[in-house]
Amino acid sequence: MGKVTMIQHRTSFNYCTVYGKHTIQDRKSLWEELRMTVHGINNPYLIMGDFNTILTSEDRINGNHVQEIEIRDFKNFLIDAGLDELKTVGRKYTWSNNHVHSRIDRILANAEWIQQWPHMEGIIMNSGFSDHCPLSVGFDITNQAGMRPFKFLNCLASLSEFDATVKQIWRSNKRGPAML
Repeated sequence: MGKVTMIQHRTSFNYCTVYGKHTIQDRKSLWEELRMTVHGINNPYLIMGDFNTILTSEDRINGNHVQEIEIRDFKNFLIDAGLDELKTVGRKYTWSNNHVHSRIDRILANAEWIQQWPHMEGIIMNSGFSDHCPLSVGFDITNQAGMRPFKFLNCLASLSEFDATVKQIWRSNKRGPAML
């Protein structure tokens, strides 16, 4: 994990590049190392690269049938680390061997990142000479003005106090705008 400082924008964030090994067992140490790396970081951070695993069955076409064991560790890591995928534009699949197409390269961000740059998008570019598509994040901070869109981080629903908190708020007699 390194720190990137953008002097012209007077801001900084933490950044990590990932290369996930090819087997489920070999990736287990990656998830644990990343958990320890991000633990306690309260600043915006991005983790991006080749995770060498899919997240859902829609992330692969023409390959082997997706099994829960393939995606379980990655999903658990995202929940534990409080990460969500940054919205991307461009290609859907990031890797291909000209028969199987998979989404194994990703841009992940924490809640602080999404709060600071809610409109930011990643770009999945064309692969060119590689079997992977390059990933890019552009910093056009001048277009960040205006109302922020509502964004729900799925990892919040896994917190033990989530259901009770939502029920308590819905039952309260507060008046005002619905989103309040």
